[in-house]
Amino acid sequence: MVNLEEVKKLIEKELKPAKAKIAEYEKKIAEMDESYNFLSAKYDQLLKQLQSLNEKSNKLEKKTSVLQTDLNNVETVSEDLAQYLRRDCVEISGVNPSEGQSCNDIVVSLSEEMGIKIDDRDISTAHVLQHIIRTRIKKLL
Repeated sequence: MVNLEEVKKLIEKELKPAKAKIAEYEKKIAEMDESYNFLSAKYDQLLKQLQSLNEKSNKLEKKTSVLQTDLNNVETVSEDLAQYLRRDCVEISGVNPSEGQSCNDIVVSLSEEMGIKIDDRDISTAHVLQHIIRTRIKKLL
């Protein structure tokens, strides 16, 4: 007859491969758990970086919007100022100033020919425009 000790050894012998498999699975589960924890930590880190970058992007978009508005305002003011400075300017082309006649005299005589009464007090300044590229037609301003 088989005694209890022999049964234990027989069961132990049969369970040994199963225990080895279980130990192998436990090791794999531990490795997977470690990998999961590593990936989870990396995911959390990337999520924080993404949130930080989104915040920076939103701030930059707002700043860009403000700067664009400021630029538009500056352009408007610049154009208004340029228009203001040109409000009294008239450019006359096709007239060659002579040595005996000043630019003011030419403006007064042209205005008389057009039926407009102007005298020297109405003219703040009159001069020949010098262009970088020489043209055949001189202009009075």
